[in-house]
Amino acid sequence: MRGAAGGQWRRKETRERALGAAAQSARLIPTDIRPGRFNFFCRRCWTTPDDVASGTTAESNWIRIELGTFYKPVGVSSRRVMLALFYWLAVASTVLAGNAEGPPEITEHPLDVIVAKGEPATLNCAAKDATEYLWYKDGEPVVTAREEPTSHRLVLNNGALFLLRVHNGKSGKEADSGTYYCVARNKYGETRSREASLKIAMLRDDFRTRPRNVQSVIGGRAVLECSPPKGFPEPVVSWRKDERELSPDSDERITLHPSGNLVIENVQRSDSGFFQCVARNMVGEKLSNPARLSVYEKPSFQQKPNDVTTDVASSVLFDCRVSGDPMPVIVWRKKDGKMPLGRAQILEGKGLRIDRVVPSDEGEYVCQAKNPAGAIETSARLTVHAPPSFDRQPVDETAEEGGEATFACEAAGNPLPARFWSKEGHQELMFPGHVSSDGRIKVSTQGQLTIAGVRVADQGYYVCSALNAAGSNIAKAYLKVSGRALLTNPPPIIEHGHANQTLALRASAILPCQAIGQTAPRISWLKNGQPLEVNAADSAAANRFAQLTTGSLQISDLAKTDSGVYTCKAKNADEHDNPKAEFRRMPDAATFPSAPGKPTVTNTTETTATLEWTAPDKYGASPVVGYILQYYSPEIGQTWYNVPDYIRDPKFVVKNLQSGHSYAFVVRAENEHGISVPSPVSNIVRTRGVKSADDLSEANANLDLDLARKRLGAEQLIKLLEVKSVNATAMKLSWRQKRTESLIQGFYIKWRGPSSPERNWVNVTNPTVSSYTVGGLLPYTTYAFFIIPYHKTVEGVPSNSLDGTTDEAPPSAAAADVRVRMMNMTTLRISWRPPPPEKINGLLRGFQIVVLGNATKFNRNISTNERAASVT
Repeated sequence: MRGAAGGQWRRKETRERALGAAAQSARLIPTDIRPGRFNFFCRRCWTTPDDVASGTTAESNWIRIELGTFYKPVGVSSRRVMLALFYWLAVASTVLAGNAEGPPEITEHPLDVIVAKGEPATLNCAAKDATEYLWYKDGEPVVTAREEPTSHRLVLNNGALFLLRVHNGKSGKEADSGTYYCVARNKYGETRSREASLKIAMLRDDFRTRPRNVQSVIGGRAVLECSPPKGFPEPVVSWRKDERELSPDSDERITLHPSGNLVIENVQRSDSGFFQCVARNMVGEKLSNPARLSVYEKPSFQQKPNDVTTDVASSVLFDCRVSGDPMPVIVWRKKDGKMPLGRAQILEGKGLRIDRVVPSDEGEYVCQAKNPAGAIETSARLTVHAPPSFDRQPVDETAEEGGEATFACEAAGNPLPARFWSKEGHQELMFPGHVSSDGRIKVSTQGQLTIAGVRVADQGYYVCSALNAAGSNIAKAYLKVSGRALLTNPPPIIEHGHANQTLALRASAILPCQAIGQTAPRISWLKNGQPLEVNAADSAAANRFAQLTTGSLQISDLAKTDSGVYTCKAKNADEHDNPKAEFRRMPDAATFPSAPGKPTVTNTTETTATLEWTAPDKYGASPVVGYILQYYSPEIGQTWYNVPDYIRDPKFVVKNLQSGHSYAFVVRAENEHGISVPSPVSNIVRTRGVKSADDLSEANANLDLDLARKRLGAEQLIKLLEVKSVNATAMKLSWRQKRTESLIQGFYIKWRGPSSPERNWVNVTNPTVSSYTVGGLLPYTTYAFFIIPYHKTVEGVPSNSLDGTTDEAPPSAAAADVRVRMMNMTTLRISWRPPPPEKINGLLRGFQIVVLGNATKFNRNISTNERAASVT
């Protein structure tokens, strides 16, 4: 074939099915044209340019010219090629639409269809100029009612295949599902449609995963599982809540998982209810069983139990209240122990109550609350305070003078009670580890009281007191001293005492002191109340101070620092002493009066003694102006006491003596030059005792001491309620009387600190008060306080003990060892050491460094923490 533009062409014909019509196509392939930008296509037959020029018509239904590769003949100009292209386009546009002779043309192809079992179905097929329609299923002809009257398959006049009811059948051939196509025929041929599938929809009854009841907590995550039944098409899953459709899109917390699971985040109480999974396809819908979503609230404590401290035999309540949904169940248990049987009960909405508490109930109690959402627990401790009780009590002892007496005392309680000893009528407290100044009386760490070298003055009641925060207890024992006479060995008497002196610097001084006694007294000296070690080789006073064999003190090369009060102290072999026996004495003893005669007791009462004596034989250098009277009583103390009254005549009534006590007296004469040596010691006299308690009423202040011991020692009468800090040096105590006791004349408030002062007690003489402020304490110091009621010399059972700590105070000492060092021309380094701990008076929080320069602009104020020891 030759093209219009010249060149050689080759025709290639093919047959194809397009749009349901039989057709032919021809492709003109130039044999000597280089690639350009066009191709020519013709359907069924093709007309060459030469045919068109000769007027030959083409048998064609339609024509399509598709621009493709452009071919340019060799040796032909581009202009001629373009003219040829437009020529063919013009020819193509004049081709007629075809004629009625030819196979049918499919105008409607069957479409895929899905139909439920038992439902009718139609597969459409339409063709132009078709005279007959045939249907095929899975490549085999379909048996219709035309071939088999009983068949449920019909071919309609319009070519459609109609199935009265679709079913699966017992075999593949009988089943309606499959792949269908139709063939349209006429006398010219036939045309096959596209294939279409018919599938039977189904939806089984059983869910592969059924929803189950779910429990969740508020704020948690809930997953309701659902896997729909098998079905075709694949079922679509939705959910219902309380028989209403649930729309996940309306709540961002709710998500419908592709698998069918319903996920709810941040679950709220309103989410609780019954949920159903719904599976839908064209067959219908299936509902799952209802599943309940229970929204629980985890238990939480509304009221946690607190630690409780109580006394034995009391009742306690541990308040434990919870909330949650459902309401949690509360269970109590004792950690590492058993619950009190028969005495513990759980109160509805209140907690745990324990009645008649015993010491073994002490421990940690756990409150556990549990519901389906979870469990929580907390605990509180029960501390049972048991007042002291004695495991071993002291018993009465009888000891010979000079012998040894021992009293045992062991006590138990919770907390462990503090124990101490005291002697009735004396305020000194003897705690474990106590040793008296003379070394005779000791208290062991186990609380045993030992008295060595027993004296008559040791006779009396000894009280072992045990006290803690829960209460107190006392046990008494009586020491009876037998053997030698009461006054066979009284304290020494200073015969010649020293006098006040005023001397010049660098001079020498002699302070005379001579003493007499049944045994040779030992003399020592004190300066301003402090012992003066005059004969110690390593003492500061060794070079200038010397004690003569007579006991007198000699001071050489006097200095200003030697000024002060010097006290002569005499002790006999039994360590009896007279710490305050000092008298003025001029150097010339001949100027003093001689000793008066021995005093004679002419009358005694309960509290007085009438004495007479003779005047001294010699008056000395001046007349006698008066007398000094001294007495000693072993029941009161091991020293001589001065009668403070001025005595002019050799007869005197001594007043304010103790009833039922033994006394001995000496007297000295005094003139303008000095004091005489003492007279001989008088005979022993005893004051009268008080009247019998049977003769007095209970309200009488002079009630017999035995009755007072019975009434005040039978039980603890005082309950110490509070010890509260007032300031850095004072604490306020508050107490109450458990019952009214008319015998109480006052209270001894006693305390014990880390470094107890000499006076660690105070006497409150008003029995009606119920509070008192104790002063003179150390800052930021913890003290243990207790109160003892008393009647005369009889002390009752102490109160319970309570601790209290005073407030902080500014440090009483500055930083020590402060050093300043120049580091360079503009830098200083300041270092120091903190004050002693006992001077800090609180918690050390830091240091303040003030730097003052020549001008105000150079001043600095620097603060550091408590650990700093230097700044730069």
